[in-house]
Amino acid sequence: MVVADSRGQPEVGMSEAERLIVREKVVALMGAFQSGVTLTATTVAEKYKVPFVVALATSDQITERGYKFVFRPHGTASFDQKLLLNFLINTGKERGRKVESIAILPDNTEGTQVPAKQWRQFIVEANNNKTAISRSSMTSRSRSAPPT
Repeated sequence: MVVADSRGQPEVGMSEAERLIVREKVVALMGAFQSGVTLTATTVAEKYKVPFVVALATSDQITERGYKFVFRPHGTASFDQKLLLNFLINTGKERGRKVESIAILPDNTEGTQVPAKQWRQFIVEANNNKTAISRSSMTSRSRSAPPT
């Protein structure tokens, strides 16, 4: 087993995937934690026709690109997000409380920006299309919101 560290940076993940394939001659890759890193690393694996098992990253984009050498043995971000949102809504109902706000705090990588947009859409749909939280106000709202 050969280990590499992307340091959570998509560009490093891409160069490490290429190093592992070209120099280390690995026959398969597995990883990464961050979806942004996985998006770039799987592109390299596909280029070299080396199987890549997506162990943790959940961005839908990873497996929606039609790559033949990328495999994910678990759910996607949108699948997980819908489950979690339904859980939050149902838990609120069981406790006699309505979920009125949810903070979404993604980083700036593509791997988390797309799921954050999906979250906002799911929240709008769950709230009968009545409201959406703008990204610009999310951070300030989350900082000033009291814990509940």
